[in-house]
Amino acid sequence: EWYLNGRLMREASGQGKNEFTFKTGAIGTKYDVRTIVSDQSLASGQASLVFRISDLSLLWSTNTYVPKWYKGKALPIPESKIKISALPTFISGGIRQDPKNFIYRWFLDDELITGSSGIGRQTFEFDANFIPDTVYTVKVLVEDDEKLNRNEKTIFIRTFMPSLLVYPIKPLEGILIQSAVRDLVVGTYGDIFDFVTEPFFTTADKKNIKFNWEIGNKKLSGAPKEPNILTITTDADSPNETSITVSVENPSKPLENTLKSFILNLFR
Repeated sequence: EWYLNGRLMREASGQGKNEFTFKTGAIGTKYDVRTIVSDQSLASGQASLVFRISDLSLLWSTNTYVPKWYKGKALPIPESKIKISALPTFISGGIRQDPKNFIYRWFLDDELITGSSGIGRQTFEFDANFIPDTVYTVKVLVEDDEKLNRNEKTIFIRTFMPSLLVYPIKPLEGILIQSAVRDLVVGTYGDIFDFVTEPFFTTADKKNIKFNWEIGNKKLSGAPKEPNILTITTDADSPNETSITVSVENPSKPLENTLKSFILNLFR
């Protein structure tokens, strides 16, 4: 026999019916579920569960760089810092409870992280290892001291590698952020080409990144004011095909160094 808030659920009760499914109400609704089990010899047992409906969201962030205009999410990379915040919604007696009073238990790859768990510990931060394409399983269990409000959630976070993209710059349009350079840029003799390169998902501040440009396998020298911008002026004597490579270096973490190469083709 199944009972919900003291009411016998006749359709859910009966021989062999060891599961009871029902639709819950709004956040904060309290439920008392009880079951009584008996056999033909009249031996019986019972169990009960009292809980409230709650909500729990997890938000994560990392300390990697993306351009200001980029609308996507900064992704974690090896050795970056990953921060997860728990946002529980527990309502009791029509009043939303203060998340600072809840107990948080954080798990990383099924291991309880005791140093990050406890009352009011809404955030959990850890350092990714040095192995690319690692998937981390992060779980948090949140409950109040009476254990009437209880919820848990799990997320999976994968690490990526830094990337480097190059964009054309047009005098009237600015940076063409929707037209990242792939492998080939085509133009005519006499054209002026402006390019800007942007690193994605590096832990270094942009001002500390070292940019290196090579044109036709010749490294550019000097210290330009904007080292991530390249201008190429062509004329009738320019080669019809020129290889261009740009690389970025993070002096403190060489594993984050990356590069991008493409070809500039000229036609008459």
